[in-house]
Amino acid sequence: MNGDEFVRLVELCVRDSAIKATLSNLQDPPGQAPLQELVEASKWFLQQDERSKQIVEYIIRRSANFATVFFLSVIDGAMAIEDPGPNRGDLELYHVTKSSRVRLNDMPLNEVFQA
Repeated sequence: MNGDEFVRLVELCVRDSAIKATLSNLQDPPGQAPLQELVEASKWFLQQDERSKQIVEYIIRRSANFATVFFLSVIDGAMAIEDPGPNRGDLELYHVTKSSRVRLNDMPLNEVFQA
């Protein structure tokens, strides 16, 4: 695995799954006793016309894209999670197998991601 592959897997397994789960929960809240807020959101969503539902889906997709690029920016060090100073560290992300150890964020992952 390399940085490009990692970003594609984050897109598929994290971002796309979050979008799908959010839309699914809006259409049919899961569980025997779903959160009241989710039930109310679902009732509101289901009452919307198709264009309004498309706008909600767009907003969900944009939010998931922002979350993904911000996450990758943190891994890259482009977005700080620590106060600046002499003890500020760097994050290093590796894919390790029995036969290899590949640093995934030796390139700007947030730039690989196409939001």
